[in-house]
Amino acid sequence: SSMFRSRGMGRSALVCCALPLRPEETGCGFAAIPGHGAQSSKKKSAARIEALEEFHAFVRRQSRGRLGEALAGLGGDNMAPVKRETFQSLVAQLGFPGNAGTVFDALDVHGCGVLLLGDLRLLLSNSANSASPGRGAS
Repeated sequence: SSMFRSRGMGRSALVCCALPLRPEETGCGFAAIPGHGAQSSKKKSAARIEALEEFHAFVRRQSRGRLGEALAGLGGDNMAPVKRETFQSLVAQLGFPGNAGTVFDALDVHGCGVLLLGDLRLLLSNSANSASPGRGAS
């Protein structure tokens, strides 16, 4: 039993979060946990979409150099995990007035609790380049 607990958890999170971040994929399957009611998840979903749109608009107003500087502080490894707390402090450092936690939850479609630095870089550069809050190519 102790062997079972010491393996698996970290590995499954890495595998899960290495998948492409597409909403239609359900990597970790956290949505199937009992107690996640349909109504509360609809409200959460709407709040996440709103927070993401606000974040995209905010990023478009930032200078490229400022975004690059903020991300450089996280290192150069695109496979490095970025935890929720790290994301929140990064976004606060940029001066985002919205709820960074909700934005993180919206980006963490697999519910793993981490984002890959490379995915975050891509998101920020796409947001900075786009003129409308698009979802990116699929």
